[in-house]
Amino acid sequence: MRKTWLNLLVVLFIFIVINEVFADTPPYYHSYQRVVGDGKYVFVMLYEHSAPLMSSPGKQYPSSGMYLADGSNVPIWTVDWYELDVFVSSDGEHLVRIGPWPLLAGGESDPSKLTPNLQQLAVAFYERGKLLKKYAIADLIKNTDRLQQSLSHFQWQKDIFFDETLDKLTIVTLDDQKYIFQQHYLYSTNSEP
Repeated sequence: MRKTWLNLLVVLFIFIVINEVFADTPPYYHSYQRVVGDGKYVFVMLYEHSAPLMSSPGKQYPSSGMYLADGSNVPIWTVDWYELDVFVSSDGEHLVRIGPWPLLAGGESDPSKLTPNLQQLAVAFYERGKLLKKYAIADLIKNTDRLQQSLSHFQWQKDIFFDETLDKLTIVTLDDQKYIFQQHYLYSTNSEP
């Protein structure tokens, strides 16, 4: 009986360690494309260490940005950054960029003192590749005690929904703040002013 409990504890310990390691594994960065506007446009995001993306046989996309979905490799507009999480409006004009997996900061001498770096990008809004407005995580989080931390990163968002036809973004944070953005304007919130 004692040996069974010991084996169970070892298995439980291994399960916890493996989950912690996987929970702190960074996302897979890669090139991708998103078709929008009922198939009229294709947004291309290129990652430098990925295989090239092709618009049609023999035509490689030269940069990240918006293209006509007609096989052309001439951009309508471009962006000079990489992000895994973007939303594109159906008009081919507007783009929402969700910030990267946020890092913990501080604790250089003591890793147990790592804290969320709230100055990192939460969300940014673009029109034809030009930045209109951006918000840091600190702009959206009211109660940092509700944030979830791993070994080196943290989570601040509970849910994000984008309506591409209305160009409307809804963000619900882990501290239960709800923000609705119409294009780049903060349209509605349940936060205190």
